[in-house]
Amino acid sequence: MINRYEVYETNQMIAEENLDVRTITLGISLLDCIDADLDKLNENIYNKITTVAKDLVKTGEEIEQEFGIPIVNKRISITPVALIGGAACKSPEDFVTIAKTLDKAAKEVGVNFIGGYSALVSKSMTKSDENLIRSVPQALACTDRICSSINVGSTKTGINMDAVRLCGEIVKETAEATKESETDSVDGVDPIQWTLAVQATESDIYLNEDKKVPAIEYEIWGDQAKDFAKKMEAGLFIMQPDTVLAGGYEDVTAD
Repeated sequence: MINRYEVYETNQMIAEENLDVRTITLGISLLDCIDADLDKLNENIYNKITTVAKDLVKTGEEIEQEFGIPIVNKRISITPVALIGGAACKSPEDFVTIAKTLDKAAKEVGVNFIGGYSALVSKSMTKSDENLIRSVPQALACTDRICSSINVGSTKTGINMDAVRLCGEIVKETAEATKESETDSVDGVDPIQWTLAVQATESDIYLNEDKKVPAIEYEIWGDQAKDFAKKMEAGLFIMQPDTVLAGGYEDVTAD
């Protein structure tokens, strides 16, 4: 039974210690949206997201009211766009149209972020993957709620150094393209949101044989992005102190 002290303690945690739920995320598969016609693909994506996620924000607000704890971000996670756009997108500019569609859908349903403007290139990099990566600077510069990520390696396949080199160039281009809109937000909510990941999970759960999937991630923005790009171009790869290297590449880092 909840007593008065516990109620008081919870109120203090919210008022003075910033207790909150950082995010709630709705995962949406866009595999059924694939089409060889770019306009049709964008139409399918917009309709799917605005239909499936139409009540996400409302539901989040109801949860906040019921439990009295704020939910900072409501977000959507989708199938990696490099997979969805492979048939229709023949250039980086084609992928940018998808980014704009995702941003439009995110604003329509009221979510803070939509993640999945992504490519999984640890094994190899297709032309579709490359076009998406090259589209990142323009995509993030012309949208507000897109989150992008590129998975460049894994324990099983090693690190795709061609992708690492390309991403090093794109980091600088992205920093330059978004410099006018960057902020010094302390909560990480900046117009440029791009993650270069090693060992990113490829499923919607963060478990692999009952073990948490380890990951190393970089949030790239501003002068830090330019400095990081120089290190990548020089052939350096930043490792955390607890990184383990065995039998090739095996990056095991704790958040």
